[in-house]
Amino acid sequence: MLVDWAAPYRASSNPQPVSWRPTAVATDGSRVWVADGYGDNLVHAFDDDTLLWTTDGSASGTMLSTPHGLVVDPRGA
Repeated sequence: MLVDWAAPYRASSNPQPVSWRPTAVATDGSRVWVADGYGDNLVHAFDDDTLLWTTDGSASGTMLSTPHGLVVDPRGA
């Protein structure tokens, strides 16, 4: 997997450059999670060069607020 952090924006899938301010990165070897804590309070999941999903926490009933410190559960849970 190769990510060009100098130009990580794709108009169709990634956040706008003005709001993209990552605060944490985690990986399990095949996927990468990026917390956008100082931008839009989101967490993005990537597989290779594809954006898989983005969450603000609302699906769990807990909105994210400046997310930092991502951890990946090795069991996939």
